[in-house]
Amino acid sequence: MAESLTCANHPMTPTKVRCSKCGKPICTLCMIETPVGHRCRECANLRRLPTFEVSSLQYAKAIGTALGLGLALGVAWIFLRGFPFLGGYLSFFIALGVGYVMGETVSLSVNRKRGRGLQVVAAVGVFLAYLVSRTAILALFAAPSLAVTGLMRAFVDPFGLVAVAIGIYIAASRIR
Repeated sequence: MAESLTCANHPMTPTKVRCSKCGKPICTLCMIETPVGHRCRECANLRRLPTFEVSSLQYAKAIGTALGLGLALGVAWIFLRGFPFLGGYLSFFIALGVGYVMGETVSLSVNRKRGRGLQVVAAVGVFLAYLVSRTAILALFAAPSLAVTGLMRAFVDPFGLVAVAIGIYIAASRIR
């Protein structure tokens, strides 16, 4: 006759399954399928892949890289956008390039680690470059009040916002 077992973690749940390593009774919520049978969470020894384990030092490197590169790319964006013969659509392609460069550089700065936090850091770097490109030239060569006006215009420019959104998507996808 089969013995009546209850899960070691959920005493009210009946089960007929035991961990293949330690023999502890486990229910369907607790079991992990492995190549060698069903195991409990302790015996399965689940851990994250090293690629997705990002330390606080690596986050600091990524943030520093994104801030520095965002400022540099924002200034470059100003000068590239200033070519009148290239038309107004150039800003769209610049945003794509900024997204790609930001994603790759942040990824390289943390030894190709991946994760949602690094995606956010790269996205903020791209947005910083966009804001610098809209306001830095005004703050340096004109009155600071014009820089505030330029900043407000940056948030209502639909073409620029779509371009920077696509740049952010590209940066985040480079670190996915």
